[in-house]
Amino acid sequence: MVANDRQITTYYPGEVVEFGFRNGNVYKLKTIIRGDSFQKYFLERLCTGKLNLYYLNDGATKSYFAEDHSGKLTEITNVKGGSNVNSFRTQVADITDGCDNIKPYSQVLLFNKKSMKEYFSKYNNCSEEPFRFLRYGIFAGAEIVDYKHTSDQLSYLHFRHFNFKPFTSPFIGVFVDQPLYANNFSLHFETILSSLETDDEETVNGTRYSISLRSTELTFPLTVRYSFLGKNFSPFLNAGLLYAINIDNSNTLKEVSSSDTSDLSNSYRFVPDNLIGITSSAGFRLKTSVRNSLFFELRYSMKYGVLLNEYLRSSGSGLSIGYNF
Repeated sequence: MVANDRQITTYYPGEVVEFGFRNGNVYKLKTIIRGDSFQKYFLERLCTGKLNLYYLNDGATKSYFAEDHSGKLTEITNVKGGSNVNSFRTQVADITDGCDNIKPYSQVLLFNKKSMKEYFSKYNNCSEEPFRFLRYGIFAGAEIVDYKHTSDQLSYLHFRHFNFKPFTSPFIGVFVDQPLYANNFSLHFETILSSLETDDEETVNGTRYSISLRSTELTFPLTVRYSFLGKNFSPFLNAGLLYAINIDNSNTLKEVSSSDTSDLSNSYRFVPDNLIGITSSAGFRLKTSVRNSLFFELRYSMKYGVLLNEYLRSSGSGLSIGYNF
């Protein structure tokens, strides 16, 4: 039934060959083979071009159909288990044999509408842009960390007199990069393990104090990445938020000029146990194979403690090198 200006018109299955919705979804009537018989189904049209791609979910199975200019439909199915685990990728590679730019990416194709639609759309244009897919990998690097006081009104044991010099902190991490529906954007999540160590000595009212800060930090940045996609070389920009936790946090303050070398810092955390902040980066991805790439990245972050009795904030600038599997 179709309502138009308060009028309702009823159409029967034999009278409709195609219909669509305001959200852009279009369904077209096609005759396909099911078992030993021909049956008619409304297939969802995903893209058009040299090959039209349709999708069917009849409740029992999910299938895609590639239609050439002659109207011939080729069904693409995903048979899981055994030696046929990648059978749909082999089918797709055979069907899209006419474009060498896109065919290799059949190896990383996923059996879902988003992945299949993007692949066949790029095939129809024989696009040189790389096919986007879920990436995960590892990275390592180092950053220059700079501790700053959160306030000039610090009173605890003359802590405000310490001026920490920037120091180098090594780190390692893992990442997952998930493409979003918007072109060139992806959601980028990392877990970073870093080691931070710095010391300082200052004389306050004739008394010499030393401070030692040691921590092992786990950082969880969540950013949005924009990539300038190229065939083999793709620059990118990241921006987002982070949360960090110091899983091993040692803050020691002592009198150097006194025979009493006991720890004076009590329960105060000069370096916060929990931090929140912002992060940004810029870099490029260098393709080494269809699936694998090298990443080079310049990073910057700002971190703040979440409690009032934590006296330091930190900033970091660094370089990392990564590899995705």
